[in-house]
Amino acid sequence: EGALCEPQDRRLRHKIISMVDTTLAPAIASDNSNNDWDVGTGGTWTELGAAFQVNGLWALGLVAFFELGRIRYTTMYKSKSNISSFDRKRPLAWILPLLAIDDDTLCARVGVDGYVSILYIKTMKMVFGIVAFFGVLVLIPVYATGGGGRDGFYSITIDNLPKRSTRFFAPLFALILLTVLMCMGMEFASREFLRRRRQYLIERKTRNHVQVERIPRHLRSDSTLCQYFQKLFGSDKISSAYIYINLNDLETKLKKRDFLVQQYERQLVKTIKSNENTSAGTTEHCCPLLAPKSNQNNVALNQDNNAQEIGRRLDLANHAFLDAKALALKREDELAQVETTTRRSSGLTRQILATASATTMRSAATTLGLDFTESYHASSSGLVTTSSLGVATTVAQLALTESPLDIEVIGLAPEPQDLIWRNSCVPIQRIEWREKLIDIGCYLTAAFAWTPLVTFIQLLSNLEQVAKFKHMHFLRPFLRKKKYAYLSALVSGYLPVILMIFFMAAIPFILYYIDIYYIRHKTYSNIQNFIGRRYFCFQLVTLFITVFTGSVSSLLHDFWHDPATVTHKFGLGLPLIADYFAILIISKMLFSTTQELSLVWPYINRRKFDPLFLRPAKIQSYCVGSKVPDLFMVSSIALVYSIIAPLISCFAFLYFWLSEIVFKRQLLFVYHNTYERGGFYVWDAVILFSCLGLALSHIIFISFFSIQERYNEAAITAILPGFIYLHYYRLQKFYIHPAKFLDRETAVERNLFQFYPQKKDQDSNDTNFSFKYRHPALLTDSLDAATVRARLSTALQNKEKNEHTPKDEHIIESSRYDERGLSIPTLRRQSSPSPTQNDMTMV
Repeated sequence: EGALCEPQDRRLRHKIISMVDTTLAPAIASDNSNNDWDVGTGGTWTELGAAFQVNGLWALGLVAFFELGRIRYTTMYKSKSNISSFDRKRPLAWILPLLAIDDDTLCARVGVDGYVSILYIKTMKMVFGIVAFFGVLVLIPVYATGGGGRDGFYSITIDNLPKRSTRFFAPLFALILLTVLMCMGMEFASREFLRRRRQYLIERKTRNHVQVERIPRHLRSDSTLCQYFQKLFGSDKISSAYIYINLNDLETKLKKRDFLVQQYERQLVKTIKSNENTSAGTTEHCCPLLAPKSNQNNVALNQDNNAQEIGRRLDLANHAFLDAKALALKREDELAQVETTTRRSSGLTRQILATASATTMRSAATTLGLDFTESYHASSSGLVTTSSLGVATTVAQLALTESPLDIEVIGLAPEPQDLIWRNSCVPIQRIEWREKLIDIGCYLTAAFAWTPLVTFIQLLSNLEQVAKFKHMHFLRPFLRKKKYAYLSALVSGYLPVILMIFFMAAIPFILYYIDIYYIRHKTYSNIQNFIGRRYFCFQLVTLFITVFTGSVSSLLHDFWHDPATVTHKFGLGLPLIADYFAILIISKMLFSTTQELSLVWPYINRRKFDPLFLRPAKIQSYCVGSKVPDLFMVSSIALVYSIIAPLISCFAFLYFWLSEIVFKRQLLFVYHNTYERGGFYVWDAVILFSCLGLALSHIIFISFFSIQERYNEAAITAILPGFIYLHYYRLQKFYIHPAKFLDRETAVERNLFQFYPQKKDQDSNDTNFSFKYRHPALLTDSLDAATVRARLSTALQNKEKNEHTPKDEHIIESSRYDERGLSIPTLRRQSSPSPTQNDMTMV
C-alpha cells in the first residue's frame, strides 16, 4: 500500500535503487514517502546533522586533551625544543604564528618529505576552495531549481536534474574547471618539488656514499670491494668500502637487555611507591631507594624481591650482550684485514672464479633468494665511499655488469638513521620475490576478505533493507517510530563511516609488520613507500565496492556478460550515495584531524610503560605511508563528488585547511624526519594517484552523461582522460625523472666533484664514515642493574630538588628510543672504543 501511495518519480527512484543493489548502497532519501517502514532517514539533513554533532563533540574533547597535554607534557607534544619560540601557551594561540612561517623555514625544519606533504595539502586546498566557491555560487542554485523532485540533501545535487535537461552544461563546465585547476596546481607544485629535491641532493648529509647489492662471495671484504670499484672508476675516485655484517644475534641480545632495563626501572618505581605508602620514615630520606626495609610490609617485600630477580636477569643479559659484542668486533677486524683469493691469485684464476660464481650455484641461489648469511659473517650488501658527491651520483646511475644478477649499485646510500640494521644483510633478491608474493596476497585479500567486510559495514547504512530479512524483523519498531528517527539516522549514517575509518586505520599497521618481519626492506623509507601504495589501493577498492554492487564476483560476472552494464550501474548508483561520502569527509575533517593532533595513542602507550615520565619521550617519526594516503582518499572522493554534490567540495576544502594546520604543527613540534629521502617517493605517488582520481571522475561523468542522454557533454568529457594522460606523462618526464638523481651539469656548476674529506664535522656530533654506518649495537656500552639503580636514584634526587621542572621533563640521561621502545645509542665517537690502526685500515 505504501508503494502505491508513492509518487511516480519516487517509484522510479526505487527501481533505480534495486538496479544498483540496494542492500549494499547507503540509504536514499525518501522524506515524502507514505511507506510506514520508511522514516526518511536516508539522504536527509538529519544524518548530516547527527554526523556534525557527534564528530564535533569528539573534536572538542580531543582538542581540549591536546591543549592540556601541550602545556603539561612538553617533551611529548613539543619534542623539538629548538622551535619552541613558535608556540604560545594560550589555547589555540599557536595557530596564527604557525601559519605565518615561510616555506624556506618550514622546509628547513621539517625536511623535504614533510614539506612535500604540506605542499600537496596546500595545492588541494587551493583547488577545492575555488571549486567550492563556484559550486556554492553556480551549481547549488542550478541543482536546487532543477525540478527533479528530489528533497533533502539530494535537492542540491546533480540527481535533482531531470533527464535530458539543458542544465547539464553547468556540471560540465565545473568539471573542466576542476581539471584545469588540478593540472595547473600540480604543475606549479611539481616545479617547487623539483627545486627542493635538487637542493636536498646537493646538501644531503651522506654526500658521497652509494648502496651496493648482490656482492659475490669473492668480493665480500672491505679491501677487495674497494679495489673492484677502484679498477672501474679509478683509485682517486673511490675512498673506501664497507660490507654489512650479519649482527642479528647481537641485536637480539641488545633488545633483550633493553627490555629488562625497562622492566627493572618499572619494578623499582613500584617498589618506591610501596615504600612511600607503607613507611612513614621513608619520606625523611633524600632517596626512597636508600630507605630501611624494616617498615616494609609483605607487599613491599614482594616488590623488592621481584626487583632483585629482574636485576639478576638483567646482569645475565648484559654479560651475554658484551660477549656477543666482543665477538662482533673481532669479526669486524678480521673482515677488514682479510685478503681474498681474488687478490692473491693470477688474472686467469680471478677470471675463472668470477665466471663460475656468476654462472653456477651463486646465480641460481640469488635468483631464488636463497643467499643466506650466517651470524657474524659478511653479507651480499655494502656501501662504497667515493671522493665526492658528483662521483657518487655518477656511480649510482651506471650499470656495473651486463648481467642483471651480478653486482649492482641500486642508488645513493640512505641516511644512517633510515637504515634497518636487522634487515641490512637480507639479499635483495629475496626482498623482491617476497614483495611480489605479498602483492598477490593483497589482491586475494581485497577480493575475498576485504569485500565481505565492507559489504557487512555497508549493510548498516540500509537498516530498512536489513529489517526485511527473515530474522531481522525486530528492527522494524526501531525504524517505524518517529522518536527513534534521530538514533536511526545516527546508526545508518554515522556508524558505518566510523567503523570503516577504524578498519582502514588498521591496514598500515598490518602492512608495516608484514614488511619489516617478512619482506624485510632495508630502510624505513622503503617500508613507507610500500605501505602507502598498497594502503591507497585498499582505499580505492573500498570506494569501488561502495559504489558498485559490493561483490567482486558479481561485478566480474556482469562485466563478462555485458561490459556496458558496469558503466550503467556506475553512472546510476554514484549520485545516490553522495550523502555517505559527505559524512565520511565530515568525520575525517572533525575526528581524524583532531585525533592526529591529540596524540592519544602515543600518550596511552607512554603512560603504560613509563608512568612517572622519567624517560625521554620516544622519538616519533613522520610515517608518510599511513598519513599521505588518507589525504589521497579525501581528494579522490572530492574529485569525483565535488561536481555531483557541491557541498562535498566545501567539506573537502575545510578538511585540507585543518590538515594544513595539524600537519604543520605536528611536523614542526612532534615528528622527526628520520626517514628523510628527499620527497621523491611521496611526490611520485602524489602525481600518480591525483591523475588517477581525476581520470576516474572523467570516466564516471562520461557514463553519467550518456545515461542522461546528454551525448554532447559525454563527447566533450571523453577528451579529458587523454589530456590527463598526456599531463601525467609530462609531469613524469619534466619533474619526476630529473628528480631521481642530480644531473652532471649541476654537479659541475656547483663544484661537487671536488674531494670531500672524511673528517669529523665540527658543528655537529656526526663522525666519520665508519661511525655513521656502524651497527648501533657496536656503539652501545654496558648497562647492568647497579648502573640502573644509581641512575634512577640520581634522577629522583634531581626531581626532588627541581620542583619547578615540568612534570614530563625527562630526568634520566639515557639512550634515544626507537619506535619499538628500544634504545638507540647516540652515534658519538667517545661512546665507542678508540679506533685502532686496523679500524682505520678498514675504513
